[in-house]
Amino acid sequence: MAVILARECVAGFCRADYKNKQIRQSPTIEGAYEAEDFFPTLSDGKWLQFTAAPLFDPNGKVIGAIENLQDVTRQRNIEIALRRSHEDLESQVAARTRELAEKNAALAQALDRQTELDRAKAQFLAAVSDELKSPLDCILGLSDLIRMRNADPEITHDAVEIQDNANQLRVLLSDLVAMSEITAGRAQLVASPCNPIETTQMIVSGYRQRLGGDSERIRLQVAPGCPEMWFGDARRFLRNIEALLENALHVSGTSPVDILLSRKSESLQVRVVDAAPVMDETAREHAFEHFSRSDRHQADAMAGNGIRLALARAQALMMGGSLIVEPGPEAGNAFVFTVPVRAPY
Repeated sequence: MAVILARECVAGFCRADYKNKQIRQSPTIEGAYEAEDFFPTLSDGKWLQFTAAPLFDPNGKVIGAIENLQDVTRQRNIEIALRRSHEDLESQVAARTRELAEKNAALAQALDRQTELDRAKAQFLAAVSDELKSPLDCILGLSDLIRMRNADPEITHDAVEIQDNANQLRVLLSDLVAMSEITAGRAQLVASPCNPIETTQMIVSGYRQRLGGDSERIRLQVAPGCPEMWFGDARRFLRNIEALLENALHVSGTSPVDILLSRKSESLQVRVVDAAPVMDETAREHAFEHFSRSDRHQADAMAGNGIRLALARAQALMMGGSLIVEPGPEAGNAFVFTVPVRAPY
């Protein structure tokens, strides 16, 4: 390069020996040129950078040239390694992106299939429930006639047993229909003013009568500051309290059940504490599954909770609240039902 510059023959850079050297004018030295090339025969291969600049006499005539050689092998190797690493990373990102896109598409398809299955299941449950209501009403009516027209205590007792079991089946069917509506996205919330204290007292009074007037089996407490007016879906609120109370009585045997109504910030909270052995973490996780059973109950009490607790949680979430289970303050398990004081729907 220096020889060509000294001869003032820049066009010589177009010769075959130089045309692949990426020769360029120097951005820092006037009239100078730079080039770079790889020399595989030098040691293990070297990258060399050349800078050649002409020398002028006082009259501005080229009298020679000076050329500098610099070993830039380390710098170029780093650049090559970085470029390869960048290409590898881009390749990995592209592959991972394709993989995630395929998984997302598969997940979306599975979700669509599950949604269709849930809707089909909801329609099936609703249809079965409707079909069973007519014969169930017949059984209730006939057992009621038997009870009223027969003076035999044994037959009367059996008729009452039939009625009790038929009523339980009616509740289950009603719960199945309600859950199917929620699952299918057809459930509607109807907000109206309601006195939660009076509603709970009414429920407790009805269960006490069923228990023969034993007021100690269900102990109701109302904390100071508990709202006397609540705006929300009163029907679902009532059904949730019934579900929690029935479950607590079922697992507590003859031990008392406690209900506490209170206000927590902007929420109304209903805490139902049973007298059953404290559930472990695994049992608490499965407490709201459909037709779940728990090893904490004795064999004669393991009828399962049907669908009521699962429905209660679903309704609590619909109302903008929550339903959880935690260890009781002293013993047992506390089912905590919370809803906003004023419904957001």
